[in-house]
Amino acid sequence: WNYAYDTIGFYNTSTGISTTYLINTNGVYLDTFPSGYGLTSASCWNNPKYIATAGCVDVNIYLPGTTNMTSVYQFPNTNNGCGYGVIFTDLNTLVWSCYYGIYQTDIITKNTMQLVPACDAKTYLSPSYSSISNKILWNKVVETPIGSNSLNVKSTIVMMNADGSGEQEINIP
Repeated sequence: WNYAYDTIGFYNTSTGISTTYLINTNGVYLDTFPSGYGLTSASCWNNPKYIATAGCVDVNIYLPGTTNMTSVYQFPNTNNGCGYGVIFTDLNTLVWSCYYGIYQTDIITKNTMQLVPACDAKTYLSPSYSSISNKILWNKVVETPIGSNSLNVKSTIVMMNADGSGEQEINIP
C-alpha cells in the first residue's frame, strides 16, 4: 500500500526481470516501476514521501517512481546483512530487520540503534505497523538443528511495541 491507501505496489520476478506493478484498489493497472525503483520484497510505502527498502548492503529510502535513492544505514558485514523487512513508524523513523536483529533508524540524522538482537537461528520478517496501537507485527522464524542435516523451522506471528519491547506471540487457531 502507499501512504494514501489508494495504490498497491506488487513486486514480481516471475518473468526473470524484477518489476513492480502499481494497481489501484479495484485491481486496475496504473503504472510500472522497473527494477531498482524502490519497491522490492523487503520494502514499504507507508510514508507520504518515501519508499523504504532493506537490501543486502544497506537500508535505503527512495522517492517513488525514481532512482533518487539515499542510503540511511550501511550493514557492517555484507556477507550476512540482507534486510528482511522495513516499516516507517513515523515520518522520519524506520524500523527494519536483518540477520543481526531489529533496528530503528532516524532517516534525517541516520542515527541507528538495535532494538532486538537476533542471529541466524532467529529472524524477524515482513513487518506491519499500526499507528493506532504503536505496535508492529512480525513473522518470526526460529530454526533449530535436528541432527547434522536437518532443521526444525517454526514460524509465528509476534507483536511488539514500536521500540522493540513487549514481544508476544499471536496465537492463530
